[in-house]
Amino acid sequence: MNILILDDDLERHSFFKEALKQHNLTHVHDVEEFEKALPKMVQWDWIFLDYDLLKPIAPIPWNNQNAVPGKSGAYAAMDIAKLPKDNFPKNVWIHSWNRWGAQYMYLILTTAQVPHIYVAEFGQGMFDGGKLLRSDP
Repeated sequence: MNILILDDDLERHSFFKEALKQHNLTHVHDVEEFEKALPKMVQWDWIFLDYDLLKPIAPIPWNNQNAVPGKSGAYAAMDIAKLPKDNFPKNVWIHSWNRWGAQYMYLILTTAQVPHIYVAEFGQGMFDGGKLLRSDP
């Protein structure tokens, strides 16, 4: 499967890399990288979205102490919503711990009629032995 992962947290990217190692993963850390990666695939099998995204203000490796807020994952949701319906991803998983941000992204995607949207805090019911689990929003 072709999977696009948007998250600013390097530890989460490591988690995804290990949990989904049998799949073709594209890792992006901010909305600008997401916007460059999104059109590289006609249709993604899965897209994982985080809401709160920080941008480094110091060279990588960085942490929350040397970062500032970037565009939120809602901008990525809007980018998905603007795609032609035939190019919508097969599945979108919103994995933010920010409940309000996750609901906002869910609203953007459902309004655009993007199919198969799942919402769960990071790590909650996402994987079992490398298989993606599905959870109703």
